[in-house]
Amino acid sequence: MTDIHAGFWFFVAVTVVDLAGVIVIAAGLMRDEWRTYPSWHKVGLIIAALGLFFQAGRNLEFLLTGVSPSDADLPLWALKDLGISTVAVGYALIGIVAWRQRKAEEKAINQKPVRQQKGKASCSPRSKTALKKPPTTSVTRRRN
Repeated sequence: MTDIHAGFWFFVAVTVVDLAGVIVIAAGLMRDEWRTYPSWHKVGLIIAALGLFFQAGRNLEFLLTGVSPSDADLPLWALKDLGISTVAVGYALIGIVAWRQRKAEEKAINQKPVRQQKGKASCSPRSKTALKKPPTTSVTRRRN
C-alpha cells in the first residue's frame, strides 16, 4: 500500500466520520429533549454541524478531483472548531460559577463568629425573647 492509497482511505474515513457527526446532530435536533439544552449549547452544536458538513464537502472535492481545494478566503470548515469551542466554553463557565458558589458557601459556613467588644453587652433579638417568661396556659380558680 503506497502513501497515496493510505491518504485516500484516510480522507474517506474522515469524510464518513464528518457526515456521521452531521447526521447525529441533525437527529438530535428532532428530539424533544433538545428544547431543554441551554441556548449556547444548541448554537454551538449547530455551528459544529455546519463546520463538519463543509469539511466533508472539502474532503469530497479532494477525493473526486485529487486537488486540494483552496479555501484561503473563507475556510468554512473552521466552523466545527468554533462550534465545539462554544460548547466547551459554556460548560467551563458553568463549572466556574458552580465552583465559586461552592467556595462562597464554604466560606459562610466556616466563618468565625464576631467577638464582642469589652464593656458592651450584646443581646440579639432571639436572646431577648428567650429571656421572657412563656405565658401560662393554666386556668386559675376563684376562691369562694
